[in-house]
Amino acid sequence: SLEHYESFISWRINYFEFLPVVEPIKPESRYVIEEVQGALKSRSGQLVDIGSHLAQMPKRLRDHGIEFEEYILIEPDLLSRKSLQSQVNKNFPSAASVKILAFVLDSQSHHVGFAEGLGYCSQIWPSAISMKMTQTLDSLELHPDLVKVHTEGSEFEILMGGKETINNHKPVLMFTVYHNRSGFCQAIVSSMKSFP
Repeated sequence: SLEHYESFISWRINYFEFLPVVEPIKPESRYVIEEVQGALKSRSGQLVDIGSHLAQMPKRLRDHGIEFEEYILIEPDLLSRKSLQSQVNKNFPSAASVKILAFVLDSQSHHVGFAEGLGYCSQIWPSAISMKMTQTLDSLELHPDLVKVHTEGSEFEILMGGKETINNHKPVLMFTVYHNRSGFCQAIVSSMKSFP
């Protein structure tokens, strides 16, 4: 809601905690707003979940009757990836193909520091001890119907590394914007311009 958006902007700009009063956050429905449900009615081929963590988003979609033929779960954090692998049989449709990939995605291929072992907070971090080589979304040669990106601040860069994939396949895009200041303006406006 606009109140949640205001709250995040307030925190990022002034470090002031502005709590939404009217609209409570409903985690169970955060991925299944009407626009997403409508857009996915005829698109159930491939879901690409970047920053999958424990695959919460595919599970919530499934709870609302939205299933895919193929799930590409991209999770570079080793502990989260092990949890994902142990849950595949019980959390995804039996006929679906599920692939778990360990890639760190970015706008280009290069070495980055990656802080891991932090659960959903694992992320690209310049001061991290562990170094990883990044890939681009385009280099994976996917054909997504839905792309979800939640990577603690590198969402826009990942989308820019997937321009060809996104423009060719026109998937529904879901990505977080509240992890840094530029997310609230650059990530939204530039994505809208890049992916009409």
